[in-house]
Amino acid sequence: MLRRWLSSGSVVTVDPTNYLTIEETVGGTLMIRPGRAYPEGLGQGKNGFALKDNTRVTIPLVAFGVWYYRQEQLPEGVEWPAYMQERLKEDLHLSQAEVELIFVDEHPHLEVRLQGQPLSDDELYQVIKAVIEEDTGRRELVEQTLEEHAAQVRSMANPTDG
Repeated sequence: MLRRWLSSGSVVTVDPTNYLTIEETVGGTLMIRPGRAYPEGLGQGKNGFALKDNTRVTIPLVAFGVWYYRQEQLPEGVEWPAYMQERLKEDLHLSQAEVELIFVDEHPHLEVRLQGQPLSDDELYQVIKAVIEEDTGRRELVEQTLEEHAAQVRSMANPTDG
C-alpha cells in the first residue's frame, strides 16, 4: 500500500500524500515523514484515515492506552485519563494536535482495575469486542467542514519547515 502511494499517489480512494511525504531510500526501503501540511488532513475523511468522508477518526484515549500498555505493569493511584494521555504523548512522540485530531476523551464503559496477572490477548480481545459492539450506535458524523478542520489544525500546529 505504501509503495502504491509513492508510485501513484493513491490506494483505492485514499491519498494522504498531501500531508505525508513518502520517499524511497537508497537501500530500497520507504521513508514516511510528515509533510508541510501535516497534520492538517489527519483524522478527517478517508484521506485522513477515517472510515469514510465526512467522518472523523475518534479513538477513545483511555481505551487505546489500556490496549497499548496491556503487557506492562502500571502504577496504582494515578488519574487514568491524564496518565494515559501524557504517557502516550511521550512514548509515541505525539504532539497535542495529533492527540486532539485522533483521540477523543470518551471513556468506554470499562472499569480500570489492576490485577496481578495480565489478561491474555484473547481475553483482552473479548473485552474490547464487547465494548465496540455495545458502542456501535454512538458513531456520529462530523459537523465540521474540511476548511474549518484545517483552520483548527493550523491554530494548533507550528510549520516544521519553510
